[in-house]
Amino acid sequence: MTNLIQTLISGLSLGSIYALIALGYTMVYGIAKMLNFAHGDVIMVGAYSGIVAVAQLGLSPWVTVIVSIVVCAVLGVVIEFCAYKPLRQAAPLSVLITAIGVSYLLQNAALLRRRVRDTHLRLERLQLPERSGTDVALCYMEGEADEGLLRALREKLMHIQVRSVAMSQETIAEAIAPRQFWNPFPKVRYTERPDVATACIMEGDVVVLVDNSASALLLPTTILRFNEEINDYYFPPLIGTYLQIIRTLVLLLTMFITPLWYLLVKNPDTLHENLRFLLVQDEYYVPLIVQLLLVELIIDILKIASLNTPDVLSNSFSMLGALILGDFAVQARWLVPEVLVYMAFVAVANYAQHSYEMGYATKLCRMLLLVLIWLWDWWGFAAGIVITLTLIVTAKPLVGKGYLYPLIPFDRKKLARLLYRRPVTKKNS
Repeated sequence: MTNLIQTLISGLSLGSIYALIALGYTMVYGIAKMLNFAHGDVIMVGAYSGIVAVAQLGLSPWVTVIVSIVVCAVLGVVIEFCAYKPLRQAAPLSVLITAIGVSYLLQNAALLRRRVRDTHLRLERLQLPERSGTDVALCYMEGEADEGLLRALREKLMHIQVRSVAMSQETIAEAIAPRQFWNPFPKVRYTERPDVATACIMEGDVVVLVDNSASALLLPTTILRFNEEINDYYFPPLIGTYLQIIRTLVLLLTMFITPLWYLLVKNPDTLHENLRFLLVQDEYYVPLIVQLLLVELIIDILKIASLNTPDVLSNSFSMLGALILGDFAVQARWLVPEVLVYMAFVAVANYAQHSYEMGYATKLCRMLLLVLIWLWDWWGFAAGIVITLTLIVTAKPLVGKGYLYPLIPFDRKKLARLLYRRPVTKKNS
């Protein structure tokens, strides 16, 4: 009997919650003729304000209820005027996407506030001057973030000259970034993890949340920051440092292993007798440069094909395609086994780089090196190194002190933090 009563009470309470949610959606749709997907998130903000009122302000439960109602009402009015009212005459799909975007924005802001309870945390809302009036939130620690960086970022965001922010962060990044379409190195970092965003905020960085997107944009961006991995801090300092070193070595290998091998094969006289095994042993009909570039393209084709393949078949499809194509190409003497071995290493090692954009930047530099070596041998290799370094040096981030910071300008403490996994102390947390 007791179990029956408990089951009935649990069912009634759960059903009441569902009924309240359904009632909210029904009322909003009946009045505004739209589905407000941020309805539950508004309730979340009200519940959070109630907890703050009880735990920190010591208010009575009845007063807390009134406070929560007022907070929800004010937030609903703000969302209506900022997000929904400008789209009253727009297509239903635009309103639907905006409602989902508002939900994401509130969720991400709540996740950051949940992890960072410091009173100096600021969530600054801006509305972009484009057709959809996209909402953007700047999240930073007051007193820790660079004020010059914040001013420059606000100035760039409020003078965006685009019709709409269709691709969220990427559109914003391209709109405010210096015009360097020829430079493949990424100028921004993205994350969907609350712990990464929180760590960046605590270090004095700025996190940009964009309406309609579940990911966050991290600023400022430097090339050395792409070698950071938050998972290193879930291991002891020694292991974390080891992982950082491995990641750096793998990045260098993915860029230089195939160009150096191709250079040595083109110049067999420079090889020591003990390194003769690096040379191609089998006869081949297709030039090596064509083989290397062809496999580079095939790897990308398999990646794209796996993305458009149903999830159940994607991994199997990629493996099967690689095995069948590779075996046939070797038997037909289109490819030599050495090319497949080195390119397979490159394909696997690319996954050690957590930044998708940096992986493709190194890929383009590697292909450039191969072409230059094919044209001018050692002089081509030297020219490729110079061009790559020039691209890195001349890369201009969206905001900040420079793409090579903390090397240029030099900052010893910042550089040390990026080169190894420091133990957590009172001064370093």
